[in-house]
Amino acid sequence: MERIFNFSFAIVFINFQVRIYTMCLAVPSKIIEINDNVAKVDVDGVIRETSIMLMDDIKIGDYVIVHAGFAINKIDEQVALQTLEDMRTILASEANQANPLNTHL
Repeated sequence: MERIFNFSFAIVFINFQVRIYTMCLAVPSKIIEINDNVAKVDVDGVIRETSIMLMDDIKIGDYVIVHAGFAINKIDEQVALQTLEDMRTILASEANQANPLNTHL
């Protein structure tokens, strides 16, 4: 995703753009409830609603990748669980690097 911010200063007549690039992170989400084209998904303990109108053959218990509020891909359960575990490991490692005093925990 690209965001463009325009700054204008009338007194000095400076006009420039600052570009900030961000990346979406796809987190496996488990379908826990289906109502028509909307499903409730469990995103590692957080419950959200997502549209499943782009997907065929989705059932409760399936793991999907959600982007911008839409389920866009179905993934294997083992791959989903391994991905979640890997993400937890990375986050824990980064937290320990940010605060080296936590090494005794």
